[in-house]
Amino acid sequence: MADGLLILHFVGLMLAASGVVGLLASLASSRPAARGKASVRRSPGRIYARLASFGVVLMVPSGIGLFVVKPWLFYPGAMFWMKLVFAAIFSLASFGIEMIHAARTRQAGNLLASLSPLAGLSLLATVIFSVMAFH
Repeated sequence: MADGLLILHFVGLMLAASGVVGLLASLASSRPAARGKASVRRSPGRIYARLASFGVVLMVPSGIGLFVVKPWLFYPGAMFWMKLVFAAIFSLASFGIEMIHAARTRQAGNLLASLSPLAGLSLLATVIFSVMAFH
């Protein structure tokens, strides 16, 4: 049971990471003058945002399930709490990006230019603190 939950957790992590990398790649490939004014309608970022959000939807229940199945594994140290903080920041950023793409407004380009790097950095910090907490 715990192995299946861990596999689901890692699959969610891979989906979230690939969504964030896709978002950053689409942001980096746009013209510098158009980054803040980019039309959300023509951007492939909607697919990447949905992929990142789906990864979060897989990671959260599987992480809670892992906590229920193996509570002794989760010693609430400082690194574990930092992992949770950055995971919450990543979750908010990825769902925010998906909501921006769902709204399909032209003014959303500025938000995408700031939320995409935030999602990438917070996911990277989540992975780093996860390794430090569970090594």
